[in-house]
Amino acid sequence: MNRPPSWLYGVVFAMAVVAATSLIPLLRRFAIAQGLSDIPSERKAHPEPVALLGGVGIFAAAGVALWLVVPAAARTLKGVLLAGLVILVIGLQDDVQGMDPWLKLVGQVTAALVLVGSGVSASVTKIGLLDASLTVAWIVVVVNAVNLSDNMDGLAAGLTGVACGSFFALAVSFDQYLVATLAAALAGGALGFLFYNYPPAKIFMGDAGSHILGFLVAVMGLLLKFPTVKKPVGLAIPALVLIVPLLDTVLVAISRLRRGVPVTQGGTDHASHRLVEWGLDRRKAIGVLWGCGAVGGIGAFVASRLSGWWGVVPIVVCFLLGAAGVALLEARGAPSRPVFDRDDTRGTATAS
Repeated sequence: MNRPPSWLYGVVFAMAVVAATSLIPLLRRFAIAQGLSDIPSERKAHPEPVALLGGVGIFAAAGVALWLVVPAAARTLKGVLLAGLVILVIGLQDDVQGMDPWLKLVGQVTAALVLVGSGVSASVTKIGLLDASLTVAWIVVVVNAVNLSDNMDGLAAGLTGVACGSFFALAVSFDQYLVATLAAALAGGALGFLFYNYPPAKIFMGDAGSHILGFLVAVMGLLLKFPTVKKPVGLAIPALVLIVPLLDTVLVAISRLRRGVPVTQGGTDHASHRLVEWGLDRRKAIGVLWGCGAVGGIGAFVASRLSGWWGVVPIVVCFLLGAAGVALLEARGAPSRPVFDRDDTRGTATAS
């Protein structure tokens, strides 16, 4: 993709915001009419059903903005959107009828293979099969990390928006304009959705939304190249951008394994739940985690600008701080019930 005028990014972002804010109320009404809602349960704090399908609106908004701006012949974009459609359908099926976790994993792998088949793959070992396997593993890990982070109103959409901002800055600084345009489009879609998902939520993104968000930010990490830094630094930079969902996944995995609970079973043991249990309201809790995501993004940008092995320093510092946070959260223990704001019984935290 040739270098676009800088104003075009603003146009893509604005188009995605407008498309999302227009589509999502329509999808909400359709979801309610069709009974496609997240039903309250003992693991969830929302007292009434909340419409799903928000993720469809995010993908449609970002896709429309991209399709109108990026040349239709861009093979990479076609492959990304096709594989994105596959993983959106997998998530939507889980929203509508539920899916066995292992079957859902098969669907995620299938979408990743579609992406690899379109020519988008990691370039770590230069061995085709091994790099394809690493690509699939990265996609699956990030998709499930973002899926798990969708456990409180506004959290996953906000973290995605922050990550998109970081990927946008990195892409522009390294003249990688397709990634920058993709980041602008997804950020706009996520923000448009956030208008309706900020606590208390009027609509949820569902697994369809968390799957497509995770997939697209994972793709950005794959597409970005850092020719001026050492390869280990370049490989770690996308993970640092996504440090909050990745470490939250580590936190819940450790917590559930220690308690003998299946890792795939939902629970109220995420960082967001623990912060609310400590006394923060939901908006402050997600704000803290958004801020942590921004710190990771800043660390990633700094690492990308340092020469030699100096880029390792901000990466190691950020992950050590994150690991310390995980240890502190786990030491304090997890709530055993859905968490509500101290002054608000309408809390809509969910368990993932």
